Amino acid sequence: VSPNTGTRGAEAVIVPASSDPVNLNVVVVSSSGVTIRGFTVDGDNTALAAAGGTDPAYPTATIDASRGIFCSLNGLSNTLVEHNIVRNITNSAIRLQQATNQFPTNALPGTFSIDNLVDDNFCSNCNIGVDVRQSGFAGVTNNTVTNGRYGIYFGDCRIQNKSASAYKVISGNTLAVREWGMWF
Repeated sequence: VSPNTGTRGAEAVIVPASSDPVNLNVVVVSSSGVTIRGFTVDGDNTALAAAGGTDPAYPTATIDASRGIFCSLNGLSNTLVEHNIVRNITNSAIRLQQATNQFPTNALPGTFSIDNLVDDNFCSNCNIGVDVRQSGFAGVTNNTVTNGRYGIYFGDCRIQNKSASAYKVISGNTLAVREWGMWF
């Protein structure tokens, strides 16, 4: 069920087991062909002592994680992140990237990430809502980002995007953020 238009029933809520607002990723995807659908990922584990970081922009949360959903792989492909709620994150609510081989060199050709999609998620209380970098290309459609610093961030894309045209789209997103709606 869309977190932006539908009524959701009880669902799985994923929280960090420990507090590290600088380095901790709540969900890590390190394989292609993965779908993350219908979860709430909350970087504020209220069962932990108030050890996490705080931010004046969202003072009701003690934030225990740096990234909500973190997809990192050379050749990251056919990854779908949709219908999730990701909140209370110090860095990126949803981040896709190549792990290390994001641009070609004389010794190595580029490793291409293709056909990834971030669609219809709700991100709030974060630094960046949807973060695509290091040539980890993805389509970004129909997401809502509120109370973030940046809505959508694309950076360090140094090789050709070889994705099908359906995965080269940024459209239908709603961004209510503090600094930049989109950064390229």
